[in-house]
Amino acid sequence: MLRTYKSLKFDHLLVSDSETESDDLNYYFSTPAQKRNLKGKDEVSRQAQMYQDYMKEIEIPNIRDSAIPFNTWQELANSLKQIYGQPLHYFTKIQLKQWDQSRMGAENEQEPMDKIINPSIAEATIWFIEDIHRRSTSYYYLAKVWLADPIYHAFIDPVV
Repeated sequence: MLRTYKSLKFDHLLVSDSETESDDLNYYFSTPAQKRNLKGKDEVSRQAQMYQDYMKEIEIPNIRDSAIPFNTWQELANSLKQIYGQPLHYFTKIQLKQWDQSRMGAENEQEPMDKIINPSIAEATIWFIEDIHRRSTSYYYLAKVWLADPIYHAFIDPVV
């Protein structure tokens, strides 16, 4: 019995470029755009390392038992930054932004946060999260997140 003939090009199209090493010329050659991109990644990685090293050096302040009025988590973070004169970690700021966004549409959305959560507990919560981010964040992961976030500079205090 005769088989149907299929051209080599047909078989070749069934194999994707990622499945064939010979088709991946990026291993052997790099374009100027790729070199610029690598240089940018190296720069962001260096900045992330400097940032994380700096943040590790800053001591978490002793928590005061004061009632700071606040409407949102980000407002409380800005107040803490002014009171203690310390920057907050990038990931802490992102976390607080997400908490504020999670209140949208809640039945108590218009109510100030200091009426919902004890201000002393809220302050302690921020400092606990800040301590975790300062001590345990990998600068590799931080650089990876920064590369994926085109506006990451908006959440970084000028320390780098």
